[in-house]
Amino acid sequence: GLEFLGLSYDQLTGKYTADFKALREDGEVAGWEEFPVTVALKTGKPAGPVTYGVVRPDDSIRWGVFKAVPIVDADGTANGAVVSFTDITERRVFEARMQESEALLAALLKNSPNQIFLLDESYCIQYLNRYAEGYDTSNVVGINMLDFIPEGDRERVRTVLDKVWKTGEPDGYEIGPNPPLYNDWFATRIGAVMKEGRVTGLVANTSIITEMVELQSRLLVADRLASQGTLAASVAHEINNPLTYVIANLQRVANKLEGGDLDPAKGKSWLEAASEGADRIRNVVRDLSSLSRAPSSRPSEVRIEPILDSSIRHILVRHEQGA
Repeated sequence: GLEFLGLSYDQLTGKYTADFKALREDGEVAGWEEFPVTVALKTGKPAGPVTYGVVRPDDSIRWGVFKAVPIVDADGTANGAVVSFTDITERRVFEARMQESEALLAALLKNSPNQIFLLDESYCIQYLNRYAEGYDTSNVVGINMLDFIPEGDRERVRTVLDKVWKTGEPDGYEIGPNPPLYNDWFATRIGAVMKEGRVTGLVANTSIITEMVELQSRLLVADRLASQGTLAASVAHEINNPLTYVIANLQRVANKLEGGDLDPAKGKSWLEAASEGADRIRNVVRDLSSLSRAPSSRPSEVRIEPILDSSIRHILVRHEQGA
């Protein structure tokens, strides 16, 4: 008790209850008349438990839970009291630190630009740090997160969630708009909540990446257009060559038709040559069109054969090899 009060035995001897300054849990100074010992002496009945912070001579505060039991004479008169207390200073310090940490965490979550979800083992949402317009606990908490994912992406997202739950290793995914629920692109990082070495939940940290996706798309188109400009001179040459003999062969046919002496075999040969040249021109134009076409934002299956054909087609490659 002496250490708790910050007094020596001699300093404590002769002190009255009213000599001590005690604080209630709300920080206000408590009057001596409400101390458990005072109440016990006055009423002849046990008093407490009551929590007080006792201000010591060095102005530090020790917190305790106090109780008092009266010492009663045979006639029922209380002529003394036994006071007991439990020192809870360390517990109070720990609780204060916990409250500060909780307040800090709440502020971080509330002011985070990202949406942070806590998911249970069924991937149902148990917590969300902030709600978008039109949403609250009634239409978010308890709902399976996959219900908010575009149908075509659900299996891919489920695979990521399953992997993190099974391994405990973080992973992530990106998804596109899902009208009418939302029209943005999102990137989500999934992490595991661990307890005693096992996964007990998942945390999904989601950020909006719509502007980044749109910027990447514009940059890709710009890069394609730049490449198209670089190829313009060589492509013009490649088009001009077949165009020359298309025109020449068609002119031959026209001249022979006017003279009335067109040989069918030669005419057919000239037209076939003109047709081949036209096909070459068409292929060049098609390759240029595919180069400048804006790419699809969503993943999809792609046939590799046409791409390889376009890459190795001699119309585009021949000029580069000869350079």
